[in-house]
Amino acid sequence: MKKVMVALVTLSLTTTSALFGLNVTEGKRFLGLELGYSKIQGDTLFENNHESDDKELGFRVGVENLVWRTMLTYSQYDNSKADQNLEKFIFSIDYLLLNDGKEKGLNPAPYVGLNASYADYESTFINENTGFLYGVEGGMIWSASQMITLDLGYRYMVTSQMENFDHSADVVFGLHFNY
Repeated sequence: MKKVMVALVTLSLTTTSALFGLNVTEGKRFLGLELGYSKIQGDTLFENNHESDDKELGFRVGVENLVWRTMLTYSQYDNSKADQNLEKFIFSIDYLLLNDGKEKGLNPAPYVGLNASYADYESTFINENTGFLYGVEGGMIWSASQMITLDLGYRYMVTSQMENFDHSADVVFGLHFNY
């Protein structure tokens, strides 16, 4: 546990320094909600590498400017029929493509990005699994008004650390309230 905490602190300090250097922490701040449809693969009592799909709910906080978007997300997937539960604490950094178009007010604005997550996977009679996930994401952002931004995206995450969990693939819709 001590090694994990040291690694998290080191990663946080390194990432924060790099983000300030890229100006990805400056811009329009937002709070948001996310609703998604997820497909995950993990071990259950009766089947190894069981795939299930269901809704995913989450909360977001972040900063967006004309080039970058950084975001922290908490999301939860809970499929009682398949006996699978996955909670993710996600850090995302997205590069906004065609950013000159967004500056001119063109909608939608596409993005591509990377994500990293600390996750907790649970299934009955399977040892609780926690570890890191990482992956890619992409999608479109629409500015509905000065105060509201809509986001439709795809996020794929894998792990090499968690014994009983393999991957997560999410299609998510986000509603951001800018402040």
